[in-house]
Amino acid sequence: MDGWLKGLIATACVVVIAIGGYFAVSEYRKSTAEAARKERLDGARKELFDLANAQPNEEEKVREFCKNLKVRIATDLQNNEMAPVLMRNCRAFGYTF
Repeated sequence: MDGWLKGLIATACVVVIAIGGYFAVSEYRKSTAEAARKERLDGARKELFDLANAQPNEEEKVREFCKNLKVRIATDLQNNEMAPVLMRNCRAFGYTF
């Protein structure tokens, strides 16, 4: 009876370690994905500020840039591939209504 009890305890330990490892890897993937998402958002926001020649506290310049971009998309930026992406970013960050 002693032998099978030791085997049961060993099996239970392996199961607990496996479940703990699974949850640890799952949490690591979540945090990595969230960090990558935040990095993409920060990059897109920085790109808008750079294109608007604005400092981090000059959101009004970015709003003006986005407003002008909206007008320019209908005219001289009509065939530009990046203009719709920039416009989407303007809307996503709330600089265009």
